[in-house]
Amino acid sequence: MEKQVQKPFNFGVEVVIKGLIILGMIVIMLIPIMLLRGMVNEREERKNEAVAAIGNSWSRSQTVCGPILSVPFVKLVKDGKGKTEEVRTVLSFTPDRLDITAEILPETRKYGMYEAILYKSSLRFSGEFAPIEAVSADFGRPELEKAILTMEVGDMRGLTDRLTIDLAGKNYAAQAGGVGDLSNGRTHRYSNQLSVKPELNTLGETMPFECTMELKGSEGLHFVPIGRTTDVILTGNWSHPSFTGGFAPDHNVGADNESDDFTAHWRVLDYNREIPDSWVGGLDELNHTAFGVELVTGTDQYQQNERAVKYALLFVVLTFVVFFFVEILTCKRIHAVQYLLVGAALLIFYTLLLSISEIVGFGWAYLFSSCATVGLITLYTATIFKSARQTALLSGILSGLYAYLYFILQIENYTLLVGSVGLFAILAVVMFVSRRVNWYGSETPA
Repeated sequence: MEKQVQKPFNFGVEVVIKGLIILGMIVIMLIPIMLLRGMVNEREERKNEAVAAIGNSWSRSQTVCGPILSVPFVKLVKDGKGKTEEVRTVLSFTPDRLDITAEILPETRKYGMYEAILYKSSLRFSGEFAPIEAVSADFGRPELEKAILTMEVGDMRGLTDRLTIDLAGKNYAAQAGGVGDLSNGRTHRYSNQLSVKPELNTLGETMPFECTMELKGSEGLHFVPIGRTTDVILTGNWSHPSFTGGFAPDHNVGADNESDDFTAHWRVLDYNREIPDSWVGGLDELNHTAFGVELVTGTDQYQQNERAVKYALLFVVLTFVVFFFVEILTCKRIHAVQYLLVGAALLIFYTLLLSISEIVGFGWAYLFSSCATVGLITLYTATIFKSARQTALLSGILSGLYAYLYFILQIENYTLLVGSVGLFAILAVVMFVSRRVNWYGSETPA
């Protein structure tokens, strides 16, 4: 019996229809890809809820502000009828110098499969208020017995010891409450204040202050640059400190090969901040000027999963293109159902990756999921191609794609460059392979 020689596909109705069917299947694949993105977002929201639950039971992210000295003044003025009346004004003053030394000791706590970053910290405040008698002369007589010194803490549940403030050589135990006790209206919109009522004899002298604070919180510790000159030195033990806010530290020493210790130093002057040295009456919340550190865990697995899903369509398209060229070059018919089954295997990779990464981390989850997916598709296509060479070629292509994707996910600054170069190389390979296809079905193109 004469051996039948396979002929390549001609560019005719059959190839056009098959191409349109493949295009339609790719469009259908967009639906589960969108669902995958929604699944990643849903799992991330659940993780955030779990972390928030841990933080609420421990203490939330902390922002510390103060101290601020508020003094009420009384001035006698005459109204339009010549009647004398008292006008009360509350004047608030920031420190001339504020030095903060802080040490942060992080720890992790699990809630089911989720993990939250908590910390304990020790803070030492020191500085001084400059003489303010000349500044306040136009506001009348100061009521020194009603003066109040306040500090704000983001979450009062984080205080683990009573706060004592030394002002002008005298110690005062802080009480809950703020400047709302001074007059009929609040002068600051702080909701978490500690305050002391110092014994002041004059406003014409420098008033040094000092206090220590034991504070616990979660995820971040921040400071408001309330002083005319604010110096903050923060030390801690964490491999991924992220320095946030409108002021970058002058220098910081991050993790090295032997230690995760870091040191950060901020120096903020009154020229740099949007806070006045003194003000009358109310003042808007100052937390928007805060700076500090966030304790992060590097690239979050949900962010990596979301970035990986963005390449799902590319994997489906390239795999379908390989199958299409196998059909054209070998005349082996591949049914649309077989395309869909391979596409489903490619998409299940992302559900495996997401679910396993929540338990063992992204790297190991990626290795297991990619090996399982490549192995499954390789075994299945072996029954379709019935050729060890073609099956090995497809397995090699998929393995290379997954290795390439993992490389892209690990780099952040050069993702666009590497991705563009990779797509260019893939297009070049497709053009090189397609040169063997007789698209016109004749020796001479029409």
